[in-house]
Amino acid sequence: MEQSENKITDTKENLKLFVKNNLSKIISILIMFIIIIVSFFVWKENQDKKNFFISEKYIKAGILLGNGENESATNYYKEIILSENKFYSVLALNTILEKNLIEDNIEILSLFEKLEKLNLDKKNTDLIIFKKALYFSKIDQIEKSKILLNKLIEQNSSLKELALNLLEN
Repeated sequence: MEQSENKITDTKENLKLFVKNNLSKIISILIMFIIIIVSFFVWKENQDKKNFFISEKYIKAGILLGNGENESATNYYKEIILSENKFYSVLALNTILEKNLIEDNIEILSLFEKLEKLNLDKKNTDLIIFKKALYFSKIDQIEKSKILLNKLIEQNSSLKELALNLLEN
């Protein structure tokens, strides 16, 4: 019993000695930990604000488009794509393509390139490639379209069947 009490006392003394000798290190680690946690929450809040701001732009562009102000809406959609928001950038390009808001092929292809550079998940990346292939078909660049469709087929994309159907026609 006495040995047990001595071990507990020794352990307490060792712990006190350790804390006393390493107090500045312990405080530094705690401060760094607190700074990391606070930084994470600030970063997260900033991301949420950016996402909200982009969503507001997307809604405003839709309203402008509904009011027939195509040029202003197009400018908002381009801003959204340039913001590199993974969700709204894809939607903005889809709207531009569906409503034929931009007639310049080079500009459309540069917007596709912006989206391709984003770190999107596989399904969205495949969808962008598929839409680009459709766009190439639309502007009579059939060979480039076939290359992209074959790429989707080779990668065993979820859009493989659609790509095969387009190549057969």
